[in-house]
Amino acid sequence: MEGLISILGAIGTAIAAVLVAYLRGKSKGKAQQVQAERQRQTQSYINTRENADAADVTGNAHAGREWLRNRDPDQR
Repeated sequence: MEGLISILGAIGTAIAAVLVAYLRGKSKGKAQQVQAERQRQTQSYINTRENADAADVTGNAHAGREWLRNRDPDQR
């Protein structure tokens, strides 16, 4: 009987170890996704800023609105 309890304990420990490893891997993958999204947003901001700095500045408000409408949708 003690041998059976010992075996079941070892199986339980192994299952717990696999579960912990799985959850750590999953959280690491999520962290990488969050970091990639932050990098994408940062690059989008940089592109928008570069385009805004390169845009012709005129006293024409209509031209400014058109520029805003026609820019890349990812930069809105």
